[in-house]
Amino acid sequence: MRIFAVISILFVLGFADSDLLKIYERQGEKAVIEAMDKILESESFWEERLKNRDVTLGYYSKSKFLLLCEKSQKRLHLYQIVPKGFKKIDTIEVILGKNSGDKIKEGDLRTPVGVYRLSAKLTKVDDYYGPFAYETTYPNLFDRLQGKNGHGIWIHGMPSDCDDKKDTRGCIAMQNHRLKALEDLFDYTSSYLLISEDLFKKADKKDIVDILSTLYKWRNSWKASDYDRYISFYHKEFKRFDGSDLERFKRFKKRVFDSKKGQRIEIIFKDIEIIPYQNPQGAKLYRVNFFEIYDSDNYRFRGEKELYLKKADEGWKILVEK
Repeated sequence: MRIFAVISILFVLGFADSDLLKIYERQGEKAVIEAMDKILESESFWEERLKNRDVTLGYYSKSKFLLLCEKSQKRLHLYQIVPKGFKKIDTIEVILGKNSGDKIKEGDLRTPVGVYRLSAKLTKVDDYYGPFAYETTYPNLFDRLQGKNGHGIWIHGMPSDCDDKKDTRGCIAMQNHRLKALEDLFDYTSSYLLISEDLFKKADKKDIVDILSTLYKWRNSWKASDYDRYISFYHKEFKRFDGSDLERFKRFKKRVFDSKKGQRIEIIFKDIEIIPYQNPQGAKLYRVNFFEIYDSDNYRFRGEKELYLKKADEGWKILVEK
């Protein structure tokens, strides 16, 4: 890492007047990076960073909007993500799936509960869906690993000859003029859709602080090829994206870690986003998305990561990973 890169990181993280500059002057770049890694593991660091920030709807580094649907209230709230938290832009009355409860399978006429992206704006749709529709990413990774199926969960409008429709086949629908107004208010490509069965269960700032700290402890154990510490961050009910359970995953990772002994490993997490995952069971669960940069002597990776973390007796543990 070049000198300007180290200095720029110090300023971005707010360390310009800290002892890290002294460490750099006396011991060089490597010592600064090691010290920074330890700081990022610290709950006190994240408490200070989030001191004046509202995280009741989650922690976001890149996304610009949230759509929050409370099924029991039949309302869709639009929030803009601003530097200190969230600004409510609109509340829209909606209709939902004919049957109540979380979506489990194709044809159950239920609207799902969870966290989703809007993956496309569909303009060539049947009149049943109104002027256009936003396609969601249901079923997401967590849904699929729970055995849920189905497809075509959209946010859409009403048939042109019927503005008093009572329910849907599982989608979120609204009056056509409200859908057109929504289009002008947000950027669907930079949004999350959060769906709860009842009133939205807000995030706790301590949860967000602890998860950020845990992410960097997990990352640093990975960088150090510390297999035992690394595996300790996984939940006993862990499932990998390919369906592997914890024991199979442990065997795979042991082979990988053994092959990396003595290698230089660099791991960077960018654009971390932590979203309270609504679920009918009421479990403390968060979805975490970020962009990962991984470099070792014989492998490079650049791509999106998706984790689901669940609160256990020993702290936050990774339940699902992609």
